[in-house]
Amino acid sequence: MYSDFFAIILARGGSKTIPNKNIKKIHNTNCLELTINSLLTVLPKEKILVSSDSSLIGDIALNMGVIFLKRPKDLSSDKATSESAWKHAIQYLAKENCFPETIIAPQVTSPLRYLDTFKNALKKFKIDNYDSLFSATEVSKHSFEWLLEESKNILSPLNYDPYRQRKRRQDTEIDENTKIRENGSFFIFKREGFLKYSNRFFGKTGFFIQDKLESIEIDEPLDWILAEAVLKANEDLFIY
Repeated sequence: MYSDFFAIILARGGSKTIPNKNIKKIHNTNCLELTINSLLTVLPKEKILVSSDSSLIGDIALNMGVIFLKRPKDLSSDKATSESAWKHAIQYLAKENCFPETIIAPQVTSPLRYLDTFKNALKKFKIDNYDSLFSATEVSKHSFEWLLEESKNILSPLNYDPYRQRKRRQDTEIDENTKIRENGSFFIFKREGFLKYSNRFFGKTGFFIQDKLESIEIDEPLDWILAEAVLKANEDLFIY
């Protein structure tokens, strides 16, 4: 267990695209339960806090033995930032005389994580002495990329010339640099630095690579179908 870490889970009750998606059943569980169970691989229950405006979400959190913090409405709207909700939770912990060095901030809408994901991510965070870290996925070096300027309806190639003879994908020149993108699964950051900058990114920032199966972020109904199919087909890989 990592005594200097504390997890804050933000889980709003409302969702326009998928109603109650944080607690909607997905293969006999839900996104909140999956997220809490993944954290329990590295933290005890008393070091996990769920912040929500929803009493239903609060009931699930309390039934799982973790801390529930009722979040005010002004920090639960579509316009409220995650930073404002994390700060609210950190201030609550301070009132309880709890001052963790580092915060783990998983996102419930990216619920698929392997058994050792948090263990390996926290290990990397400590060994490399990061101030902040984000989960990421590598962007394919073989992809053919285009840019669509929607306002002008102009389509332009970005990384190759499609008007010459098209090369096979494996024959294209590969950029020596690796491109990565945030996948929304989790963030890790030092508490004091976060309070100073009011930002999840500051100081020495690192990343933790996850593969495509772990990187499904549920925003639309099709994402839900995909995430559930992956979970059903790979129960032995994921926290369940």
